[in-house]
Amino acid sequence: MISEVEKLKGKFLQQDRGNASLLCHTENPSDDVKVANQEAAQAQERLKLCAEKHQAERRKWLEEKMSLIAHAKEAEDKRNQEMRKFADDRERYARQQRELESLSSRLAEKDQTMEQWRKERDTLVAALEVQLQKLLCSQAEKDKQQ
Repeated sequence: MISEVEKLKGKFLQQDRGNASLLCHTENPSDDVKVANQEAAQAQERLKLCAEKHQAERRKWLEEKMSLIAHAKEAEDKRNQEMRKFADDRERYARQQRELESLSSRLAEKDQTMEQWRKERDTLVAALEVQLQKLLCSQAEKDKQQ
């Protein structure tokens, strides 16, 4: 559109320069000027309409841009929230894993202690059985002697 306006301005200037020669060759030079003025006015009107259309499209584009920026910000906020949740979950899992390992270690120690107590019990029971047998034998001998 701008180039069209420039062309018309060029024509108009040529007509102004050659106005003297046009006056000699044309019957009504004011008609040519009127036509050129009308064409220039039409070109100016088209330029104005194009500028308005451009501004409307630019406003629409800016609205879309702002909308996209808002969506991107929302998505980034949600991603950051998910990342924090993931980090918290990972930290909680690590803490639970440590607690589980600690409990497992204590349970293993208790199992060893229980096993040791069982062995000691079995040893004591065996010793008591031997002493009980000796006592029973000794009692039986005393009973025979009397």
